[in-house]
Amino acid sequence: MVYELEVHQIELEIQNEELRKTQSDIETVSRRYVDLFDFAPVGYLTLSELDIILKANFKAAKMLGLVRSHLVNRRLAEFIFPADQDMVSLHRQTLFASGTPQAYELRMMKNDGSVFWVDMEANLVQDVGRSVLDYQITLNDITERKQVEQALRETEQHYRSLLDNMADGVYRSTPQGKFVSVNQAMVKMFGYASQEEMLALDIKKELYFSSEERANIILQTNQQQGAIESFRMRRKDGSEIWVEDNAQYVFDGQGKVLFHEGILRDITERKQAEEDLRQSEKRFRLLVDNAPLAISVIDLETTEVLYVNPLMAVLFEMPLEELLG
Repeated sequence: MVYELEVHQIELEIQNEELRKTQSDIETVSRRYVDLFDFAPVGYLTLSELDIILKANFKAAKMLGLVRSHLVNRRLAEFIFPADQDMVSLHRQTLFASGTPQAYELRMMKNDGSVFWVDMEANLVQDVGRSVLDYQITLNDITERKQVEQALRETEQHYRSLLDNMADGVYRSTPQGKFVSVNQAMVKMFGYASQEEMLALDIKKELYFSSEERANIILQTNQQQGAIESFRMRRKDGSEIWVEDNAQYVFDGQGKVLFHEGILRDITERKQAEEDLRQSEKRFRLLVDNAPLAISVIDLETTEVLYVNPLMAVLFEMPLEELLG
């Protein structure tokens, strides 16, 4: 019996040692959890189903501008921006109804009333001691990111406003012949109803009179990478429009063409004026060349002969080429 008692004592001592080790491990894990929870770089809040704050880490307290003890037993709704209250309530109801974690962005308010943006994640937590479901939220301050996004949106709106108010057409297209973007001037220039209508076009088929003309324009763009003097294109109604294109390619890191972009200027009136001038000169020369008088055009400053008609050459008995200059 003494032997059995000694064996039993040894077994108890081994069990006690294992219990002490287990207790030590639990305390170590607990300390690590406390460190992770309290000193995490993001905010943690544990809340009851009634939206009462039960626990808060240092980061969450700092975000809300309070010490942790002053956060406990406060309602989360006190720190939610009024316009976002309904959204938060809806996500909380969905969390408890489905058990599915919720993630969304919202505005919160510090204790002093200042507003900041957070990325919030909510998860259910089983409280074994109270046999109820609480939930925990993670708060990540994204105010700076939101400010950058807002600045980018404002810049984009300003850029879009500038583009849409330009007199020249601005476009970006793919090598396959589809528009990626066009400004309002481009839409008006080609007689379409909207930007969306132009974005749906097949450029090769609907804006050029022939595939040969388009191939020639692409060749010029490849050779010049800049302004192409003038070429004709087709409006929606089929009429001819003459344009000048300041074009370039956008390449990726491997040298592959991503986009073709440029600024189109409508020079139809200028081309018409040039043609009218050529016709006028042609009629003038025809008239003057057949006039019954000897006629010359002389520069008043240099007294240089710029033009003579055939009768003037006859009068001076000199070839036309010798009279000029």
